[in-house]
Amino acid sequence: MIAAVAGAVGSLVFMFASGPGPPVFLLLIFCVWVPAPFIALIIANVRSARWRPFTQNALFFLTLSVTLGSFAVYQANAVGPRKPHPAFVFVALPPAACLLIVVVLTIASLSARRSDSRASDR
Repeated sequence: MIAAVAGAVGSLVFMFASGPGPPVFLLLIFCVWVPAPFIALIIANVRSARWRPFTQNALFFLTLSVTLGSFAVYQANAVGPRKPHPAFVFVALPPAACLLIVVVLTIASLSARRSDSRASDR
């Protein structure tokens, strides 16, 4: 869960460091939009106490992967050469990360159920 909190804070830091900011209204929207995947991961971590161990492990590695991947992309955007549309990364990455979270946790949950049902059949 610490990685998810660090990811949310770090993503916002990179967003503010990426150059001249958008208007205040858009900035407020981005302050919710950019950390959205990390908020989802924090909620999943809180709820994961009753999940199967396989799904909990998938969530752990997913949290680390999304955090490190987001840091890499946001850092390259903030520090690299100026791009004509620097906000694109901050618009596109959060829904892509949320989609990845949903897909990986769904597959992990289904796989854990399947292996549990196979074990009970024996």
